[in-house]
Amino acid sequence: MQVLFSVKTWWYETVTTLAEHYYKVLHYISVVRKYNGVIFCFVLCGVLGGGYYLRGAILSPLRAYVQEAAQHEATRALAENEQSTNEQREETQALAARVQTIEQHQQELHDSFLAATEANARVADALLVSPTATPNTKAPGSALLSLRTATTQQLEELPGIGSKIAADIVAYRTQHGPFTKVEDLGEVKGIGDALLKKIAPLVQP
Repeated sequence: MQVLFSVKTWWYETVTTLAEHYYKVLHYISVVRKYNGVIFCFVLCGVLGGGYYLRGAILSPLRAYVQEAAQHEATRALAENEQSTNEQREETQALAARVQTIEQHQQELHDSFLAATEANARVADALLVSPTATPNTKAPGSALLSLRTATTQQLEELPGIGSKIAADIVAYRTQHGPFTKVEDLGEVKGIGDALLKKIAPLVQP
C-alpha cells in the first residue's frame, strides 16, 4: 500500500509540474504575441548596441592595427629603397674613381711613350749625322772617319771592310806611316777600285 501511495504521489507531482510548465509556456507565448513589437525593438536595440560595441571595441583597434602595419611596411620599404639608392650611388662613385685612375695611367703611359719616342728620334738623328763618331777619330767639325787614328773595330764598321782588311789597313799604316790621302787605301791588299769608291766618302786621311 505504501508503495502504491508513493507512485501515485510521484505521478501527481509530475503531472502538476508539467501542467505548470505548460501554462507558463502558454503565458510566455501570449506575452510574446502581445508584445512582439516591443520585443523586436529590444532585440534590434541589442543588435545595434552590440554592433556599435563590436565597432568600438574590436573593429577600431583592428583598423588602427592595420593602419599601423601599413605605415610600418611603407616606412620599411622607403628605408630599403633609400639604402639601395645609397649603395648604387657609392658603387657609381667607386666606378668613376677607377675609370679616372685608369685614364690617368693611360695618360702617363702615353706621355712616357712620347718621351721615349722623342729620345729615340734624337739618338737616331745623332747616329745618322755621325754613325761612327768616337773621340779622337774625326777631325773637328767632321763626320768622316780619320785613317790616321782609326782602330780595327772602327774600320770594320765601314761597308765592305772585314776584320782581315781592317787589320791590313792598320798594318799598312804602321809600316808606311799615316795616310796622306784617301787614295792610299788602294795600296792595301784586298781593297780594289770598287771598294775604294764605296768607302772614300766616309773616311779622311
